[in-house]
Amino acid sequence: MECGLTQTAMDKILKILRSYTDPYAIHDLPATFRTAVGKYPDFQIENVDDEENLHHANTDEKNVKDVNNPQFIYFGIQKSVSFGVAKIDDVESYEGDALLLNINIDGAPSFSSSKKQIWPIFGSFFENDPFVIALYYGSSKPKNANNFLKHFVDEVWEINTTTGIEVKNQVYSIKLNCGIFDSPARSFTLGIPYFNSYEGCFRCHEEGVHIDHRMCFLGIDAPKKTMEDILNYYRETGKNDCELLRLDYDIPNMTILDVLHVIDLGVTKKIMKLITATLSPALLAFFSNLLSGLKKYAPREFQRKPRSLEEMAFFKGKEYRALLHYILPVIFENRILISKAHYNHLMSLHVAYRILSDEEMIKDQANLNYARDRLRNFVADFGTLYGEKYVSYNVHVLIHIVDDVERFGKIVTQLSAYKYKTFMRMVGKLVRSATYPAVQIARRIHEMSVFRVDFFNRGNLAYMVLIERTRISSQNCTLKNIISTVPLIVWQINFVE
Repeated sequence: MECGLTQTAMDKILKILRSYTDPYAIHDLPATFRTAVGKYPDFQIENVDDEENLHHANTDEKNVKDVNNPQFIYFGIQKSVSFGVAKIDDVESYEGDALLLNINIDGAPSFSSSKKQIWPIFGSFFENDPFVIALYYGSSKPKNANNFLKHFVDEVWEINTTTGIEVKNQVYSIKLNCGIFDSPARSFTLGIPYFNSYEGCFRCHEEGVHIDHRMCFLGIDAPKKTMEDILNYYRETGKNDCELLRLDYDIPNMTILDVLHVIDLGVTKKIMKLITATLSPALLAFFSNLLSGLKKYAPREFQRKPRSLEEMAFFKGKEYRALLHYILPVIFENRILISKAHYNHLMSLHVAYRILSDEEMIKDQANLNYARDRLRNFVADFGTLYGEKYVSYNVHVLIHIVDDVERFGKIVTQLSAYKYKTFMRMVGKLVRSATYPAVQIARRIHEMSVFRVDFFNRGNLAYMVLIERTRISSQNCTLKNIISTVPLIVWQINFVE
C-alpha cells in the first residue's frame, strides 16, 4: 500500500515467498493478498445529490447502475477509532470527558485529465494525524452541503446523546473544536457569502468595494460579526441553516483563517508577483540567481529548497513560507530590489508571522498585541504601496489572524491546513483507475486498518508482509532474518504484536 503495489504484484510476491521453506514457516503465507485481507465490508454507496433517494444506499458497488453518478461513502468516526485509523495520542485531544475534533473539507481533482473530483471530510483529534470521515466523488462539488454533512452531524449527535465513544476503556463525547477550510470550501460548507462578494469577510462587517474589476476590502476597523449576524444572513437570503449548527458550531469564532491559503499562497505569493512585475530584466535575473544560489545552503529542515523565479508559477505553500520567514528579509535588506518603505512594510508581516509561529512567544499577550498592531499596519499601508485594487480578501483578513491564536492557544501552523493537504495527496494516490474511485479508497483504507499501516509515522518500520494475518512471531521477524531469507521484500509495514 505504501509503495503503491497492486494486488496482482502482491500475489506474485506471495507466490515467491510461499516457495521458500525455512524455520519460520514462511511458506504458510496466504496464497493471495485478497485472502490475507479477508472479506471487505459492505460499503454504503449513496448519491447525496439525489434528494428523493438520499437515504436509500447501495450496499455493493456492483449495484450502482451508472459509474458516472456521484458516489458518497461514509466511514464514520466510531469505526475509525475502533479500527485504529483515527489516532488519539496526545493529551490535548481531551477536554474533560470530551474529545476535541477538528474537521477539514476541501476538493481535489481525482485525475489530471478529468473533471472528476473527490471531496472528503477529514477529521483529526486536535493535533493527531487526519483520518477520513466521509468521501464524495463526482464531476463537481456536492450540490447540497447539508446533505453532504448530514451523516457526520447525525453520528456526532448520536455519540453525544446516546452511545458515547470508547477510548482506552473510557467513554467520551465529541466536541467540535474548529473547522479548517480554504475560502471556497468554507463558503460552500457553511453557506456564507463567498470571499469575493461584498460581504466576503465572515469575521467583520467590512463591506467590499469594486476597484478595477476586483473586490477590495480597504477598512480595518469594522465591527466584528457574531453568530446572530450569520443567522440573520440565512433568514434574509432564505438559505437553510448550516448543518453544523446542530453541533453548536460558532461560525465566526470556530472557523480558522488558514495561513497556508491566507498568507503563504495568498499574501506572500501576491507580494512576490507585484515585486517581480516591477523589476527590470537585469534585476529580475539577479533576484532569480540569488534564490537559486541559496539552494546549496538550505538546511535539511527545508522540505523544499529555493529555486529560480522561472519556476515561480509552480512554487508550493512551504516555499512561499520559507521565503517570508527566512529568505526575503535577507535578500531585500540591501534595498537593491525594493525600496526602504516596501522593505519595512514586508518586515511587519515577517515579524508578526514569526511571533505567531513561536510556541513560547504566543504565551505573552504583549507579543500577540504587537503582532496584531504589525498586521493592522501592514493591511492599512498595503493600498498605499501597491495600489488599493490589490487589497484583496486575503490581505484584509490578516487583521483577524491573531484572534485564532488567542482563542485556541496554538501557533498558526498548528491551526493550518498543511497536514490535511498532505493527507489529501496520500488519499488521492489510493485511486488506481476511474472505476469506482470512492470504493477503491474505502478498500485501501480498510486494508490499512487490517495491517496497521501508518502513513504519517515511518520511523519504526520493518520489512515484512501480512504479519498480523499470518501470525508470525515478531520475535523471529528480525530485519536480519528477513533479509537473509527473502532479500527482495520491499513492502514496508509496521509490526503488530
